[in-house]
Parts: sequence; structure tokens; C-alpha cells
Amino acid sequence: INSTSFDDDEEAVEFMILDFVDAFWQIPLHREERRFFVARIKGEYFVFRRTAQGSRNGPFSWACIAAHAQRLAQSLFVRPPDHQEVKKDSSGQSRPSTRFSLRLETYVDDPIATTSGTRAVRRRNFVVLAFCWLVLGLDLAFPKASIGTRGTWIGFTVQILLDRVKVLVPHDKIEELTEIATKFLSGNVIASKDLRSYAGKCESIAGIILMWKPFVSRLWGALNSPGTSKAGDPPPGTIWTAQNAQTLEWSLSFLDPKRNPHIDVSGALTRTWLL
Repeated sequence: INSTSFDDDEEAVEFMILDFVDAFWQIPLHREERRFFVARIKGEYFVFRRTAQGSRNGPFSWACIAAHAQRLAQSLFVRPPDHQEVKKDSSGQSRPSTRFSLRLETYVDDPIATTSGTRAVRRRNFVVLAFCWLVLGLDLAFPKASIGTRGTWIGFTVQILLDRVKVLVPHDKIEELTEIATKFLSGNVIASKDLRSYAGKCESIAGIILMWKPFVSRLWGALNSPGTSKAGDPPPGTIWTAQNAQTLEWSLSFLDPKRNPHIDVSGALTRTWLL
């Protein structure tokens, strides 16, 4: 496990990134449901005994199991009442502001857990969390696990500093989006499938850089209602480039290191939250 070095008695904030192994495949299929999960290859029939990744209801099945597992795990870290810091909200009512000693967030099959305290407290919380998952029968990717103040989660670099949290969008993602947008603008039409893929990539970044969401929404709008031009309707499965030109040009300006001061010398786009 990759870990950041702190003194044993030093109060600090750390996170643990520990992924689940083959998430969808961990869910067994009920015997009566197996007849719906059959594949034929070279004349042979194969019956799946577990939820196949890529199946229609695979994501839903995993989401249900993961949601229950994570809520159960989160409940193990409720602070006792005498250890909860109480603050008044805008209405003047007193509410606990530090109810949990560990906070858990999961994106599909990629969890991240954040905790604070001395080294012993932090390690205890992480061990309790891992044992909870193991007891529930979930396989964990220990070789890829990391504990510390800097790590990669769902494709982004997360860093905890003394007074702020930074999330970096790596330069390869920035370059990829720049190349795709430039290619789109070079033609008269854009394949709907390619534009949908591009919008999805932009949406992941817009979850961090919120000001980008209105521009991404215009891409989804174009996909849902392809427009027309003086030349008539676009060819089947395509959208006129002119319908998206303004949005793509704004995207290129946003991704240009010369115009965006939040892109550092390495080409990474940075979002900072002050604590």
C-alpha cells in the first residue's frame, strides 16, 4: 500500500483508495434467472452463474448491492454523541457537523474513504472498512490500494493540503478533448455516436469544473434534437457541425493553456477547494 509519511501522534487527514475486483461478476445469479444469461459460441451453450458485465441489468444489480454495502459500512463510523461537534445552522438550530469519523464516497465500483486523526486512528478506520467489505464477501484489489494525501481516483488526481483540496484533470485528457473538438470543426457533419462519446468525456470533467456544465448541456441538446440547415437534414446518424460550432469553439478556448490560467505548466487542469 502506498502511504504518505506522518508522525505517529500527528493529527492529519488521509484517504484510502481501494477498488472492488470484477464488481459485476461478484453478484451471483439466482438459479431461475440463469436461463436468461446464456451465450452460444461455436455451437456450445454457456450458462452464466454470475451477473455478466455488459448485460442490460448488470449495472443496476451492482448499484443496488454496492449502495447497501456502502451504507452499512458508513454506519460503522458514526461518532458517539459526546464526540460530535455541534454548530448552529442558518435557522439557529444546533446540528452535529462532524457526525462521522470516516466519510465514504463510491463511483460505480471505485470507492474513496477519507478520515482524520492520529496515525493509529486513521489506520484503524481503514482496517475496519476493509474488513467490513471482506465480511460482506466483496473481493478487493489490494495490490492497487493507496493510502495518503495524494492519489488517482476515477481518472483524476486528488491531493489534500493543509488548507485546501486540489483535483487535477490530467493533461492527456485535456489533449484528447482538444484533438476531438478540432477534428469535429474540420468537417461539415459529426457522427452522433462520436459526439455522444465526446459529451460523456466532457461531462466527467464538468462534474469537477462546474462552469463547464452549461456548454456540455448544449451538446446533449444537439443530440436530442438534431437541427437542419439550408442544405436540409443531415445524413442519418450525423449532426451538422454548425449546430455545435459555437460550443466546440468555447471548449477549445477553455482547454487552451494560454487562455486558461488554471492549466499548469504540466498541462493539467486544476480545481481547488479551500477548507
